[in-house]
Amino acid sequence: MGGQYLGDRPERLLPVKVDSLGPFIFVNLDPESKPLRAHFKGLAKPLGRAFDGDLRLVAQERREYDCNWKLAGRAFLESLTPPFGGGNPAKSAKPAGADKPAHTIQNFGLTAPQRKSARLCWLFPNLLLVLMPDHVLGVILQPTATTMTLERISLFVDENATEVEELTSTWMDTLDQCAAHGVARQQEFNAATKPPRKENCASGYDFQKFLVACILAEHDYYWSVPLFAQPGR
Repeated sequence: MGGQYLGDRPERLLPVKVDSLGPFIFVNLDPESKPLRAHFKGLAKPLGRAFDGDLRLVAQERREYDCNWKLAGRAFLESLTPPFGGGNPAKSAKPAGADKPAHTIQNFGLTAPQRKSARLCWLFPNLLLVLMPDHVLGVILQPTATTMTLERISLFVDENATEVEELTSTWMDTLDQCAAHGVARQQEFNAATKPPRKENCASGYDFQKFLVACILAEHDYYWSVPLFAQPGR
């Protein structure tokens, strides 16, 4: 079976760039892509600092929600406004049917300087991160349908983290609250008889600009051979 996919000349397969940061492995099919940390630019330092410690995986969950993956990511950033309990919630209209406040996160017992150092990241296209002093939350958004998203949730803590079970429960409840905003927005879109209103969330607007820039960018086409083929055929 190996010959079916590798053939006699595996060097002819499509090259794939692979890099890692902490517990995450990143794959890029662009042969001319920049190194991972260069791609992150200003995020490289806080991301590196968060992953430099000895993190251990303490919880993994899978939760599916009735909304598009972009709405799930938007709701995540809109609902979790740093510094996690002391700042102002996102200034955006409340989605229809969402009766809970957008500002949902607790302080997690952090001091004011620790809350200010916390970071929320949306790494294109589908990795959401919460960088905290003693733990990191990762959420991979997996589209399972046009209006369905499976969230693959992983919680990593360092050796100083305490009350891990309570921390895990709090995060899962918080993510459910965040997703409720995405689900409400999806229902609003589904029921709309007019074109969707203009984007009213700063993070959502930034992400839309990023997507448009990706769509309009010109690329050099690269194609060596099919991904797999029988040798000699």
